[in-house]
Amino acid sequence: MGVDWIACRVEPDIDDATIREAVEREHRRFLSDPGWVNSDLWPLLGRDPRDEWSSSDTPPIGDGWRLVDSLLLKQNARRIYDVTGCEILPLPWRLDAYRTILPDELPEQLQTWLQFLNAAASGEYRGLLEATYFYLQTIEYCQQLHTAKQVVRESQEVTSSWATTSEVRQLREQILAMADLPLPKPPGDELGMPREADLDQRWQSLHEAQASLRSAGLAWRKAVTRRRWQFDVLELRPALSEWIETHTNHPHCLADFERWVCPLIERGYGLYRDCERN
Repeated sequence: MGVDWIACRVEPDIDDATIREAVEREHRRFLSDPGWVNSDLWPLLGRDPRDEWSSSDTPPIGDGWRLVDSLLLKQNARRIYDVTGCEILPLPWRLDAYRTILPDELPEQLQTWLQFLNAAASGEYRGLLEATYFYLQTIEYCQQLHTAKQVVRESQEVTSSWATTSEVRQLREQILAMADLPLPKPPGDELGMPREADLDQRWQSLHEAQASLRSAGLAWRKAVTRRRWQFDVLELRPALSEWIETHTNHPHCLADFERWVCPLIERGYGLYRDCERN
């Protein structure tokens, strides 16, 4: 499954208001199927990121006239994940990027993303960035704990010798007893957001939970060698400053995307959001 941007121009005889209304309509319909969206953005859509969701083969775009019927497409495409997966960007910006960007909108949109990254690299927006990073780590912990509990719960029905050893039984009880952390409210895009007053205490609780889950996961992997009954071991993330540096200087983040899209901007192209199953 993939979501792409394809270089596009607008048919010259299409009314401006009509094309912009079509972009908004298709964006809203696209977001009605969260399976096409990064799961860490699901809370913005009122969905629990721990839920399983099977997306349709093609996102719904409505009946009748389609946006793509009024666009001239160039055979030049790139995965949209460059932006929607750039986790340092404000969450609402990443969600909003799952859309078609018309040619006259693209230069300003690109500058908005790049200016944010440059400012973040210079030490700005620390309150928003830390709230975003805490949110992402909490979502990741809750998702992996949910998966781990599913696996060990199902293993209770296994009668093979490995599943009934005292070590495995103890680990199973330990993992199932781990408490879910409350999902934080997704931070918005308030660039001047101050640091949250209780964040130190919440960070401590999260770090303790992460360490426990990772320790139990490593012990489970050592005790249970059968691939069917494995789950991913939680990887501990770097400190906030290192995370910011990685995502503002990483060559596979917006730097590559910028090199791809700038020649298209110069030639008057926008980006049509397309979807496919691979």
